Amino acid sequence: MILKNIKSIKNRYVLLISFFILAQFKAFSQEVEKVIIGTKYKIESKILNQERTYIVNLPDSYISESTQTYPVIVLIDGGYYFNLFTGIIGEMTNNGQVPEMIIIGLSKVDRVKDYTPTKSIISLNGNEDKNYLKTSGKSELFLDFIEKELLVEVANKYRTNSFKIMVGQSFRGLLAASSYLSSRTLFDGYIAIDPSFWWDNQYIVK
Repeated sequence: MILKNIKSIKNRYVLLISFFILAQFKAFSQEVEKVIIGTKYKIESKILNQERTYIVNLPDSYISESTQTYPVIVLIDGGYYFNLFTGIIGEMTNNGQVPEMIIIGLSKVDRVKDYTPTKSIISLNGNEDKNYLKTSGKSELFLDFIEKELLVEVANKYRTNSFKIMVGQSFRGLLAASSYLSSRTLFDGYIAIDPSFWWDNQYIVK
């Protein structure tokens, strides 16, 4: 009888401890607030004759009542690493390494068409790739869209200042280099990460 009572007491303690553990877990898993990184917009481009999308991340200090203006960073193919980049910029801003910026992530449609400066079907390994590279050579048109439509819309919506940076990697880095070499570019700074300078027998390098 005593053993049965001890077992019963032990079981009650186990149940009681389990209840407190679950209660604590529930308390720590309650939703506090949603973390939203950016707002997605659509823009109807007359230059490209198609609809494009982009994401905007505003600085923490951005409020509607203020008159403060901010530089703009445009991430080419921004949907691919938008969260990573906003996190890096946020950390660098908090450490005083860079000023707060408005970050624009431009979504991709046809990276070969939009990011390459010349018509070429020669791939990185030197072989022809007619299927993948058949749309190449329209980056000038894409840059027109960025400079004459996208940046104009962003400037109308937000308090931007005159300093603008373009960031791209691989084919997107090739586009950044094309923009840098353009005499009419609106950008003041460029970050080209592992740019595809092999393109069309090193066309950009030459």
